Amino acid sequence: MATLQTEAPDGAFPAVIVATPKCYLRPYDLRDAPAASAQANDAEVVRFLRDRFPHPYTLADSETFISSTLEAKPTLDFAIFATPGGEGSEAEFAGGMGLTPGRDVQSHTWELGYWVGQKFWGQGIATMAVRAFAPWAFRTFPELYRIEAEAYDMNFGSMRVLEKAGFTKDGVRRGAACKKGVVMDVHVYGLLRSEMDRLE
Repeated sequence: MATLQTEAPDGAFPAVIVATPKCYLRPYDLRDAPAASAQANDAEVVRFLRDRFPHPYTLADSETFISSTLEAKPTLDFAIFATPGGEGSEAEFAGGMGLTPGRDVQSHTWELGYWVGQKFWGQGIATMAVRAFAPWAFRTFPELYRIEAEAYDMNFGSMRVLEKAGFTKDGVRRGAACKKGVVMDVHVYGLLRSEMDRLE
Protein backbone atom coordinates (compact mmCIF):
# COMPACT_ATOMS: atom_id res chain seq x y z
CA MET A 1 0.00 0.00 0.00
CA ALA A 2 1.28 3.43 -0.93
CA THR A 3 2.17 5.86 1.83
CA LEU A 4 -0.65 8.34 2.37
CA GLN A 5 0.31 11.96 1.94
CA THR A 6 -1.82 14.00 4.32
CA GLU A 7 -1.28 17.39 2.68
CA ALA A 8 0.21 19.10 -0.31
CA PRO A 9 3.93 19.87 0.01
CA ASP A 10 3.24 23.52 0.78
CA GLY A 11 0.24 22.74 2.99
CA ALA A 12 -2.21 24.24 0.50
CA PHE A 13 -5.45 22.56 -0.44
CA PRO A 14 -6.10 21.65 -4.09
CA ALA A 15 -7.31 24.42 -6.36
CA VAL A 16 -11.02 25.07 -6.75
CA ILE A 17 -12.39 23.96 -10.14
CA VAL A 18 -15.78 25.73 -10.02
CA ALA A 19 -17.41 28.17 -7.61
CA THR A 20 -21.00 29.34 -7.17
CA PRO A 21 -22.59 31.76 -4.70
CA LYS A 22 -23.42 28.83 -2.40
CA CYS A 23 -20.63 26.30 -2.90
CA TYR A 24 -17.42 25.35 -4.64
CA LEU A 25 -15.82 22.12 -5.81
CA ARG A 26 -12.20 21.03 -5.63
CA PRO A 27 -10.25 17.76 -5.67
CA TYR A 28 -10.24 15.84 -2.41
CA ASP A 29 -7.47 16.10 0.15
CA LEU A 30 -6.88 13.53 2.88
CA ARG A 31 -7.55 16.26 5.41
CA ASP A 32 -11.16 16.16 4.20
CA ALA A 33 -11.60 12.59 5.50
CA PRO A 34 -13.04 13.33 9.00
CA ALA A 35 -15.58 15.85 7.70
CA ALA A 36 -16.51 13.60 4.77
CA SER A 37 -17.13 10.60 7.00
CA ALA A 38 -19.19 12.72 9.39
CA GLN A 39 -21.50 13.88 6.58
CA ALA A 40 -21.66 10.52 4.79
CA ASN A 41 -22.34 8.38 7.87
CA ASP A 42 -26.09 8.93 7.65
CA ALA A 43 -28.69 6.32 6.68
CA GLU A 44 -30.78 8.98 4.93
CA VAL A 45 -27.85 10.03 2.77
CA VAL A 46 -27.12 6.42 1.78
CA ARG A 47 -30.79 5.58 1.17
CA PHE A 48 -30.70 6.39 -2.55
CA LEU A 49 -27.02 5.67 -3.26
CA ARG A 50 -25.55 2.47 -4.65
CA ASP A 51 -24.53 -0.31 -2.30
CA ARG A 52 -20.84 0.33 -2.98
CA PHE A 53 -21.27 3.47 -0.83
CA PRO A 54 -20.91 1.82 2.60
CA HIS A 55 -23.00 2.33 5.70
CA PRO A 56 -21.86 2.89 8.38
CA TYR A 57 -19.35 5.17 6.64
CA THR A 58 -16.23 5.16 8.78
CA LEU A 59 -13.16 7.36 8.79
CA ALA A 60 -11.26 4.43 7.24
CA ASP A 61 -13.84 4.26 4.42
CA SER A 62 -13.37 7.96 3.81
CA GLU A 63 -9.58 7.72 3.78
CA THR A 64 -9.67 4.74 1.40
CA PHE A 65 -11.95 6.53 -1.04
CA ILE A 66 -10.02 9.79 -0.95
CA SER A 67 -6.75 7.93 -1.45
CA SER A 68 -8.21 6.31 -4.58
CA THR A 69 -9.19 9.72 -5.96
CA LEU A 70 -5.66 11.01 -5.39
CA GLU A 71 -4.24 8.14 -7.43
CA ALA A 72 -6.72 8.47 -10.30
CA LYS A 73 -5.59 10.07 -13.56
CA PRO A 74 -7.41 12.16 -14.56
CA THR A 75 -9.14 13.31 -11.38
CA LEU A 76 -12.86 12.63 -11.72
CA ASP A 77 -14.09 12.91 -8.12
CA PHE A 78 -14.45 16.17 -6.24
CA ALA A 79 -15.48 17.46 -2.84
CA ILE A 80 -18.33 19.95 -2.50
CA PHE A 81 -17.93 22.74 0.04
CA ALA A 82 -20.83 24.90 1.17
CA THR A 83 -20.26 28.64 1.55
CA PRO A 84 -23.42 29.78 3.35
CA GLY A 85 -22.17 33.32 3.67
CA GLY A 86 -21.45 33.61 -0.04
CA GLU A 87 -18.20 33.41 -1.97
CA GLY A 88 -15.21 34.05 0.24
CA SER A 89 -17.00 32.95 3.42
CA GLU A 90 -15.80 30.09 5.60
CA ALA A 91 -16.49 26.82 3.83
CA GLU A 92 -17.79 23.53 5.21
CA PHE A 93 -17.52 20.08 3.62
CA ALA A 94 -20.96 19.29 2.21
CA GLY A 95 -20.66 16.26 -0.10
CA GLY A 96 -19.11 14.80 -3.21
CA MET A 97 -19.55 14.74 -6.98
CA GLY A 98 -17.87 12.68 -9.66
CA LEU A 99 -17.94 11.21 -13.14
CA THR A 100 -17.63 7.62 -14.35
CA PRO A 101 -16.65 7.23 -18.03
CA GLY A 102 -18.72 4.90 -20.17
CA ARG A 103 -17.28 2.01 -22.12
CA ASP A 104 -17.26 0.69 -25.67
CA VAL A 105 -19.81 2.44 -27.92
CA GLN A 106 -20.96 4.49 -24.92
CA SER A 107 -17.49 5.83 -24.15
CA HIS A 108 -18.70 9.36 -24.93
CA THR A 109 -21.38 9.11 -22.20
CA TRP A 110 -20.18 9.60 -18.63
CA GLU A 111 -22.29 9.06 -15.55
CA LEU A 112 -22.64 11.83 -12.98
CA GLY A 113 -22.97 10.89 -9.33
CA TYR A 114 -23.31 13.14 -6.30
CA TRP A 115 -24.38 13.30 -2.69
CA VAL A 116 -24.85 16.06 -0.15
CA GLY A 117 -25.02 15.73 3.63
CA GLN A 118 -28.48 16.00 5.15
CA LYS A 119 -27.50 19.22 6.93
CA PHE A 120 -27.27 20.91 3.51
CA TRP A 121 -30.48 19.63 1.94
CA GLY A 122 -33.00 22.13 0.66
CA GLN A 123 -30.47 24.93 0.25
CA GLY A 124 -29.90 24.68 -3.49
CA ILE A 125 -26.31 23.53 -3.02
CA ALA A 126 -26.61 20.31 -5.05
CA THR A 127 -28.38 22.13 -7.89
CA MET A 128 -25.74 24.85 -8.05
CA ALA A 129 -22.94 22.29 -7.86
CA VAL A 130 -24.35 20.21 -10.74
CA ARG A 131 -25.13 23.28 -12.82
CA ALA A 132 -21.55 24.57 -12.46
CA PHE A 133 -19.82 21.20 -12.71
CA ALA A 134 -21.39 20.02 -15.98
CA PRO A 135 -20.01 22.84 -18.18
CA TRP A 136 -16.60 22.40 -16.52
CA ALA A 137 -16.69 18.70 -17.41
CA PHE A 138 -17.58 19.38 -21.05
CA ARG A 139 -14.80 21.96 -21.34
CA THR A 140 -12.23 19.75 -19.63
CA PHE A 141 -12.92 16.48 -21.45
CA PRO A 142 -13.36 16.95 -25.23
CA GLU A 143 -14.36 13.31 -25.65
CA LEU A 144 -17.39 13.81 -23.41
CA TYR A 145 -20.62 14.25 -25.39
CA ARG A 146 -23.34 13.29 -22.89
CA ILE A 147 -23.57 13.41 -19.09
CA GLU A 148 -26.05 10.93 -17.70
CA ALA A 149 -27.48 10.69 -14.18
CA GLU A 150 -29.90 8.36 -12.44
CA ALA A 151 -32.40 8.88 -9.65
CA TYR A 152 -34.18 6.01 -7.94
CA ASP A 153 -37.92 5.94 -7.43
CA MET A 154 -39.06 8.25 -4.61
CA ASN A 155 -35.83 10.25 -4.74
CA PHE A 156 -37.74 13.37 -5.69
CA GLY A 157 -35.02 15.66 -4.32
CA SER A 158 -32.44 14.36 -6.78
CA MET A 159 -34.92 14.51 -9.65
CA ARG A 160 -35.58 18.18 -8.88
CA VAL A 161 -31.84 18.86 -8.70
CA LEU A 162 -31.26 17.42 -12.16
CA GLU A 163 -34.25 19.15 -13.72
CA LYS A 164 -33.31 22.53 -12.22
CA ALA A 165 -29.73 21.97 -13.40
CA GLY A 166 -30.88 21.67 -17.02
CA PHE A 167 -30.98 17.88 -17.48
CA THR A 168 -33.73 16.25 -19.52
CA LYS A 169 -35.57 13.19 -18.26
CA ASP A 170 -35.01 10.59 -20.98
CA GLY A 171 -37.07 7.77 -19.52
CA VAL A 172 -37.65 5.24 -16.76
CA ARG A 173 -35.99 1.84 -16.46
CA ARG A 174 -38.72 -0.11 -14.71
CA GLY A 175 -37.65 -2.28 -11.78
CA ALA A 176 -33.98 -1.77 -12.64
CA ALA A 177 -32.63 -1.32 -9.09
CA CYS A 178 -32.95 -3.29 -5.87
CA LYS A 179 -31.93 -1.65 -2.58
CA LYS A 180 -32.30 -3.60 0.66
CA GLY A 181 -34.78 -5.94 -0.97
CA VAL A 182 -36.92 -3.15 -2.43
CA VAL A 183 -37.20 -3.12 -6.22
CA MET A 184 -37.29 0.40 -7.64
CA ASP A 185 -37.62 2.11 -10.99
CA VAL A 186 -34.62 4.12 -12.19
CA HIS A 187 -35.26 7.55 -13.71
CA VAL A 188 -32.64 8.44 -16.33
CA TYR A 189 -31.59 12.03 -17.05
CA GLY A 190 -29.20 13.36 -19.66
CA LEU A 191 -27.43 16.52 -20.72
CA LEU A 192 -25.72 16.86 -24.12
CA ARG A 193 -22.70 18.98 -24.95
CA SER A 194 -24.88 20.89 -27.42
CA GLU A 195 -27.16 21.88 -24.54
CA MET A 196 -24.42 23.37 -22.40
CA ASP A 197 -25.58 26.90 -23.15
CA ARG A 198 -28.55 26.22 -20.89
CA LEU A 199 -26.21 26.31 -17.93
CA GLU A 200 -23.84 29.17 -18.71
